[in-house]
Amino acid sequence: MAFVESYIAGIFNISNATLFALSLALPLLFVLAAAVRRIFFHPLSHHPGPWLAAATRWYPAFYAWRGTLHTHNRHWHDQYGPVFRSGPNELSFQSPQGLRDIYTAKREVIGKPDTWKCFTVDPSEPTILSTVDDEIHKFKHQTISRMFSSGTAGPRNEDRMRPYIDHFIDLLGAGEHDLQDLCNWLSLDIISDLLYGDPFDMLHSAEMRWIGPAYRNMSRWIMTCIVQPKFKYLAYLYHIIPGFASIVKLGRWTRGKSAVRLTAAVENDDLFALFRKAKDNKSGRRYTGKGIWTESVLLLAAGKANICLARAGLIVMVTKGRPI
Repeated sequence: MAFVESYIAGIFNISNATLFALSLALPLLFVLAAAVRRIFFHPLSHHPGPWLAAATRWYPAFYAWRGTLHTHNRHWHDQYGPVFRSGPNELSFQSPQGLRDIYTAKREVIGKPDTWKCFTVDPSEPTILSTVDDEIHKFKHQTISRMFSSGTAGPRNEDRMRPYIDHFIDLLGAGEHDLQDLCNWLSLDIISDLLYGDPFDMLHSAEMRWIGPAYRNMSRWIMTCIVQPKFKYLAYLYHIIPGFASIVKLGRWTRGKSAVRLTAAVENDDLFALFRKAKDNKSGRRYTGKGIWTESVLLLAAGKANICLARAGLIVMVTKGRPI
């Protein structure tokens, strides 16, 4: 390296110190020029928004990692209006019409971006949320919906969840635990039973309660990768990233749990049984062992989120005295 610097310095008759300064200044000038172009000369430059967000995705990614991006988005919408520039190539919409226009658009107009691939622990095995292939998504949706569709599945799942809810109410009345913790334990106990046929039993025991914080860290990681896809390359530094070790632990645990469940001789009434039996009659597509594992990691988080959402709505209605 020293030889190269000396050779270039000899050709252009400049000192090594000046060459070193140029090697630092040129990348900075390139970054500055790119930021100026994005802020002032980009096709979206006429839209209002925070100028740092217009310059780089790392700005909203910072808030995504802190878990406060949703509150900042609300603040920016209050400040800039129903449409603001949330990134160099992105706009954020906050209107019923915007929601209808985006989600009812034809696939040829608005496709599913590759950033959705963050919703899987293995890019080679897409989940129902990460796949960009319509046929694969249809196959996965039909398989999973059998567990939650109306008819016999609804009453059967209600009977299955009732003991957890009864115990949750008992603990709630005792007043020994934080409400947020109780709600998280209830959600994960229910979805783990529906998924594995073997609940985490968090309402009774503290052994598996580490999974809740691990999924919270995973949610932060996924959201940050969606906002700034380059963030995923920091996974190689997981030993020094706060909370990432728990995500690695969660991935290893769920993989081991999936392997045990797949080799079980007894077929439980759970999602794993549906995964093992599922087959697309048209293409012959089936779930692989790795595919079931990646799906299970996602469904634990998605199921917990959906249960939490329904419970939050119920709590709001009860506290406001509205009929249920």
